[in-house]
Amino acid sequence: MNIELKLIKAITEAGLAAGERAAGLSSDAHAAAEKAKALAAEAARLRAVAGTRAMGPRWARIGALNGLWSAMSSRLWWLMWSESVEMTERRAARAAKASSAGLRQSTLHDAERRRFDGLASALRAEAAGLERMPEMPKALREQAETAIRKASAAMKRKSLRAEAAREAFTPLASTARKWRRAAKARALSGGKARSGPAPAAPATLPERLYLPIPFGMHPYAKAAGARYDPEAGRGSRWFVPPGAPLSDFEEFLPLAYRSTPPKLSFPPVRHGASSQNLWSLFDKGTWNRIRQINYERTGRRCILCGKQSGNLLRYLDSQGEAKMGTVECHEIWDWSVPDPDVSIGVQRLRGIAVCCFECHQTFHDGWARSTARRRGVEDEVAKFLMKRRSFLTRKDPVQVALEMKAEAARLRAHSGVGLWIVDLSHLGQQDYVRQMTPVFSEGNLPGVKPGQIAGLDFVTDAGATWPSVTAESLHASLADLYSVNPLKRLRSPSPKKFESFAHTPLTMGGP
Repeated sequence: MNIELKLIKAITEAGLAAGERAAGLSSDAHAAAEKAKALAAEAARLRAVAGTRAMGPRWARIGALNGLWSAMSSRLWWLMWSESVEMTERRAARAAKASSAGLRQSTLHDAERRRFDGLASALRAEAAGLERMPEMPKALREQAETAIRKASAAMKRKSLRAEAAREAFTPLASTARKWRRAAKARALSGGKARSGPAPAAPATLPERLYLPIPFGMHPYAKAAGARYDPEAGRGSRWFVPPGAPLSDFEEFLPLAYRSTPPKLSFPPVRHGASSQNLWSLFDKGTWNRIRQINYERTGRRCILCGKQSGNLLRYLDSQGEAKMGTVECHEIWDWSVPDPDVSIGVQRLRGIAVCCFECHQTFHDGWARSTARRRGVEDEVAKFLMKRRSFLTRKDPVQVALEMKAEAARLRAHSGVGLWIVDLSHLGQQDYVRQMTPVFSEGNLPGVKPGQIAGLDFVTDAGATWPSVTAESLHASLADLYSVNPLKRLRSPSPKKFESFAHTPLTMGGP
């Protein structure tokens, strides 16, 4: 029997075994519930008997005989009644306790039955249509053999729990899904084998793949099957159990391990926009609040790979040892020139991504390589970063290099821009920014003026309040001063002249 038929047979048998186990558990749950019901009735009967006995025999409740009973009961009670009221109440309590235990057992059986039912349904769905599939790729054959052996061993057990069955049978379903994806990819490529890496999750997984999720998502990750590592340190401590299919955790996974790889680009910073970033433009309190909120949203783990900063820090950062196990915020920008006849560009913030140091440096190739060059490790760091980019995007390094070359060409196309407007509309739309007042540092290192900021209400550290304006209106107000002369480009105005034509603040503070 070939491996394809073996896999189909194993999935079918596993589905039948799960269904039979679910039926058995349903019967057990029903029997436990009926027994609990009978015990509850017995407990009620015994409580009634105890109550009746506490009142004495019927004849003692009649008028004059009641006094006679009261006088005799202390001596004759043990002769007239075989059991005392206390004994009957104890029997009633034991019956009630057994009834509660039976109900709990019935509930557990029913929960286990639902798990087996779900497993059986999933296996039936995976088995449907497999007999019409083309030959299995060679790369999957070994995985299929391992999954079949694991499932066969589990089916031989006399008592199989739902969790153990799920762990034993899901590799069968995972192999079937990969077989289907490979067949679909082959069909889309005209029957030819795919060249280059397939857009599937990386085959090599870390020993523990941590999930970059906030605290509020922990119950959902646990329900999906994630495990907790109490020694993981600061950050999300939930990880994918070894051998578990990644598809069960799709919505929690780092982007590099999801079924669809992230769409990443690695553009160089434009000329004239160097250091124009949030942590340079705003004061320390504003930047700390922005980055801490973003850290918490990913559980202080890299949104791309799930890790925290590691060994590359020791090569490129003088404080690397102290920063081990941390994360950083990467600001995602794009650059555009709305009017080719005006030497003004718009530097627009698209998002903030929490990354480990290694993933962060894939976006800052120039800084990383120049720092590595000074330390004598440029070649090693360049190879490491290219390998990292290839891993994150699941593209061949040659393809990544060509895309970076194209980005460099766009950089040269923007070399004539004399002024960059910093559009922070994305930041201004965030709920946490609406609850704070960003403080702009007028003495910032890149020399950006408050009048260059668009899309955000803010105050300066000198006490001026600046209202939000759109990048389009700001560009229009500066267009005449930065228009291109037919013979040569106009020189940029001096800072003092710039302050005169920029949009003005609402209030001014100071002495």
